[in-house]
Amino acid sequence: MDHQDARAVKSRWIFVGIAVVSACLFALSTWAGQWWTDVDVAIGPMGTRGCVGGICGGGLRWTGGSELWMRTAVATWAGSLLTMMLLGGVAGAIAAKRVPKLLAKSVLTSLVTTAVAGIYFIVKMPTMPGLEVGQGMILFVAAIVLGAVTPIRVLRA
Repeated sequence: MDHQDARAVKSRWIFVGIAVVSACLFALSTWAGQWWTDVDVAIGPMGTRGCVGGICGGGLRWTGGSELWMRTAVATWAGSLLTMMLLGGVAGAIAAKRVPKLLAKSVLTSLVTTAVAGIYFIVKMPTMPGLEVGQGMILFVAAIVLGAVTPIRVLRA
């Protein structure tokens, strides 16, 4: 193996790693991540934990958000799941020395769709005093940004 081939192999594994990290960030942001937090409550696309003013619940209905807002929470969760799986497919294909152009296009489409749903979910969150941005929202944004790196690299190859 000459120097050029060694560099190409090393480069390939960097992009595999970026895709896997992005997939993990999607999982953490939606399943474990709290997008807004307070002392007693955590709110994210999967629902809520804790109580506010004696109102408790696992869903989002008690927040007073619109039906569309609650549906975009589900769309954000589902989009994150799909994007996570597609990124895993791209990572596997690159690891197998393939150039998955169609899969890369699918990842980019999924990223845009998931980002639109996530942005709506963030922007239309009902006003609730005392809530702060949680790590889930930050992980989601990082997942979107990192998630675009590997598919763009594949399409440029």
